Amino acid sequence: MGILRTIGKDIGGFFFVLCLSLIIIMLTVVELTQYNSLKPIIANTIGQQITKQLDADKLSLLHQQVLVQCSGKESLELPLGEIGNATLKCSDIKNTKPEDLGSLISSALFEKIYYKKYNCEFVQCYKQSNFQEKVMLLASSTANQFLNKILTYLWIGAGLSALLLLASSKGWEVPKNFGKSFLVIGIPFFFINILKKKINLPTEASAVQPLINQLFDLLYNRYLIVLAIGVVLLIIGYGGSYLRIRKETKKK
Repeated sequence: MGILRTIGKDIGGFFFVLCLSLIIIMLTVVELTQYNSLKPIIANTIGQQITKQLDADKLSLLHQQVLVQCSGKESLELPLGEIGNATLKCSDIKNTKPEDLGSLISSALFEKIYYKKYNCEFVQCYKQSNFQEKVMLLASSTANQFLNKILTYLWIGAGLSALLLLASSKGWEVPKNFGKSFLVIGIPFFFINILKKKINLPTEASAVQPLINQLFDLLYNRYLIVLAIGVVLLIIGYGGSYLRIRKETKKK
């Protein structure tokens, strides 16, 4: 029975650490691929490209042209060359100043990228895509949904391994074993800021810097929480063991 318990603790502890470590990373990536996280980054990048192609005079002229084209229409498909096409609501165009048209266009393009429908599974689409298509796929709701599915399986794996670890531990071993696991999971906390400082993005990729900063900040906070939980569990486990031994000693 002792051998089985030891094996259970080793297997349960290993998979609990593995699954929870991946969950922390996956939770962060899922959060960063959500609509509200990606929109400011991608829309801003697209907006910069539009600004390079269209100065203030061209935007004013374009605004007048689309207002004319919107006559009797609810929406308008606006071709933008290499940037792509943007579907704009005519009501939004009428309520937008010429200088804000670029922002309206970039937001519409992001909507198109994020909610694009794919006729294949995420992995299959990724394999078949070129570099530009891969980037667009990773910035879509399809990618976010795929990552959420993986996250669900990881939670199941973490739950099953936690049950195995719990069943293989007894008494004050329970908080000790889980505390040690949480401490191992939280080790990356000590390297997050070092890695963050070492990442130097090229100028053309500077728009992604806020997303990178958010990634490291989220990981930093989550690993800190995991470390704190580990310390608390170890204090409970070893404190409980000490009190139990002291109580048994007094009885003798």
